Amino acid sequence: MNTWWGTLSVLILTLALASMGKWIAPVVMWFLPPLYRSLDIMGMGDDLSSISASVYANYGWILLYSVMLICVYFILLYRKQK
Repeated sequence: MNTWWGTLSVLILTLALASMGKWIAPVVMWFLPPLYRSLDIMGMGDDLSSISASVYANYGWILLYSVMLICVYFILLYRKQK
């Protein structure tokens, strides 16, 4: 029950920090969930004729971040079961 509040507060904090991205140190943005990158991609106009390489790089970072978090979760789960 408490884990949903933690997840929700991280996402809300990430959204708030994404709107203030220019004032925050870039190092801090690397450790936050890549929600701001998704927002950048979704904010692109509909009149695009082709997808730029930066979109693929952003999706790659989102995927890599997700895989890293899943690996950390399984490592912690494995250590807890020992």
